[in-house]
Amino acid sequence: MAAKKSDEIDREIAAVIAEASKQDLGKPKKKAAPRLSLPDDMRNHHVGDVNAGTYTRVHLRVRAETRFGEELHCSGASYTMGQYNPSESIELVTSPDEYPVWRTVKPLILPRGIVHKYMYAVFSGGVFAHWEPIDCDRQVVPQGRDMTISEDYGTFDPHSTLVLSSPSSSVYTRVPPASSLSSKASSSSKDHSLSVDAPLSSLTRSMSLQRFQRNKVKLQPRTTHGRHTPSDYKPSNPDSTLFLVCYHLPIDISKDPVTGTWTAAWNKDSLISRSEKSIAESMKVKWVGCITTEVTVPSTDNAPSTVVPMTDSDMAEITAVLAGMDAFAIFLPPALARNHYQGYYDLVFVYCKSKLWPMFHNVDILDIYSSVWEEDLHQANHDQWWEAYTAVNTRMAQAVAAAAAPHDVVWAHDYHLLLFPKLIQDHFAAIHTPRPRLVFFLHVPFPTSEIFRELSNGAALLEGVLAVDVVGFHTFDHARHFLNACKRFLGYDVHIDIDNLIQEAVLWPQVVAAATALRDKHKGKLLLAGVDVCQRLSGVPLKLLAFEQFFNQCPTWKDKLVLVQRVHLTSSRQGDEAYSSHEIKQLVTRITASHGADVIDYEESATPLSLADRLALWLACDMLLVTSIRGGLNLHPLEFVFAKGASKASDLHAKAGV
Repeated sequence: MAAKKSDEIDREIAAVIAEASKQDLGKPKKKAAPRLSLPDDMRNHHVGDVNAGTYTRVHLRVRAETRFGEELHCSGASYTMGQYNPSESIELVTSPDEYPVWRTVKPLILPRGIVHKYMYAVFSGGVFAHWEPIDCDRQVVPQGRDMTISEDYGTFDPHSTLVLSSPSSSVYTRVPPASSLSSKASSSSKDHSLSVDAPLSSLTRSMSLQRFQRNKVKLQPRTTHGRHTPSDYKPSNPDSTLFLVCYHLPIDISKDPVTGTWTAAWNKDSLISRSEKSIAESMKVKWVGCITTEVTVPSTDNAPSTVVPMTDSDMAEITAVLAGMDAFAIFLPPALARNHYQGYYDLVFVYCKSKLWPMFHNVDILDIYSSVWEEDLHQANHDQWWEAYTAVNTRMAQAVAAAAAPHDVVWAHDYHLLLFPKLIQDHFAAIHTPRPRLVFFLHVPFPTSEIFRELSNGAALLEGVLAVDVVGFHTFDHARHFLNACKRFLGYDVHIDIDNLIQEAVLWPQVVAAATALRDKHKGKLLLAGVDVCQRLSGVPLKLLAFEQFFNQCPTWKDKLVLVQRVHLTSSRQGDEAYSSHEIKQLVTRITASHGADVIDYEESATPLSLADRLALWLACDMLLVTSIRGGLNLHPLEFVFAKGASKASDLHAKAGV
């Protein structure tokens, strides 16, 4: 008897799905995948609900007269079905007794009640040959525990429905709409789909160019399915330019010793050099970096290479060559460069590579100056190195500021340019013009505060970086050390600042009025607040059951206590949401019927509570109840406690309880 009732339920659900297929599968413009409607009896809601964890074992049987050496595969839009990647497709098998019918070896485990799209493909000699020539993807809405789909290769009517072959079986066949049955025979001779008797080879020769292009698109590998590459990015302002600024221009330049001409090529080892499918394909990008004004000229007779200074014509030719690559260079005198890079390219080189680089890798400054390989490194030269470091950053900032506009983005890279962002900011502030958006990324570790404090110009380096809108690091530890340095040496508190906002918002007239109205509505009672998303994991039914049990054990409190529960209907998990809402309403009705209509103040909302609504609720209530079964970061308790502290001067102030 129970089995019979189960079969009747399955047949009823099949009828619901068939009706949904008639109405929805023929509407390609509808974006949301059609789902099963909730049955009137919510106790049977688990049937066909993917959110409740139910799945269907789907078997495929397809009739296809393939040639010798050809095999049939299947692939679909879902991960289970291979995401239209031929290499991840599902192989079908046949036998001498079964041919020309191909079938899946194992069932496909698919979520019940949602649309799944798929197609068949022909493989020849184990290699993908082509997709079946139909004008749209096949579709199926899994139902029941087991489902076998019997169909023909190369034919699919998007308006067809799946119908049980017999009430006692789980085999479904595709039935076209009644209006098309009479015309099917007359059009079969013109149909390019594979009939039962048509050879597959004649079909493949008649594929149109349009179908071939569609098949070509579906050959995209799964690694790109559903993902965006940087080349897909579209800037909000089509005129904006991204400036990628680094000390080492990611371009190799060379001078031909015979012809004397300059050539340039991207350095493929550089992280910021131009590459395929990069953001440079979707917006304007310019690369900015340094080049020293001396060049190594190789000898043609095996003699040692010579280093000669660049001439003005050399720099002009290099500038022209780089312009064709959307790059421009800042030419540094050799001495300045050396000091910048070796110390703070020789002055710069000295400061960067001999001091900053080891310290940023947490090497103590005493170890640096006492190392045997740095015997010529003296702290007395620090001021000279620092001046070179500042000069290089200033030159680069001046060059970029002259070319950048407020709607552009400037992205500086690595420890050579720690002062660069603030110099850009100061330039635009001096001319009273909005600056471009600034980004800085550090490609080396950031040292602990114990090491960083040994840098005599550390505060200036931090302030230089803090001028940006976004600063990036490779790991959380590097970011944490940076934040610690900002707090210890600059006195900055780094957090999401809501203090001023809430302190002002608790005094808004609408907040005070709403809080007062809620207190007056339940005058003389203790109010317990609850704000949750309408889903099972929020634990609202458990909260209500605990509330009911409390009144059963302590009935004297029913006139002293009110649960003010607000529930947000997000529509993101409709099955879970409908079930939870129904259960919550039943519990509210039962509790209020037993213990009084005023013990629960329950409301549902299609939109989340605004800040004003939340603060009014926090101010009016004495306690916040959060009873999530599982959850991530919930800021409501923090907001509740802070709102109570911020409202001490208000008559609504009450001791916070969470």
